[in-house]
Amino acid sequence: MPIHHADHSYIECLVNEFKKAIMLYKDSNQGGAAAPWVLFVCEDDERNICDQKMIEVQLQRKHGISSMRKTM
Repeated sequence: MPIHHADHSYIECLVNEFKKAIMLYKDSNQGGAAAPWVLFVCEDDERNICDQKMIEVQLQRKHGISSMRKTM
């Protein structure tokens, strides 16, 4: 039996919620001309990059939503 079982279903939930939020925003602004982007604002010495990267990749792959990372 493995010591740690990685369940990343929460990543899928987060990605879907990002998508919903973007769609709500676009609907409230009559569609908006620009393609949506998600900005991840991180600290210089961020250590939680793995989970954040998984969200970024899934947003791009599943929904075509680009993202970028910027430090404070």
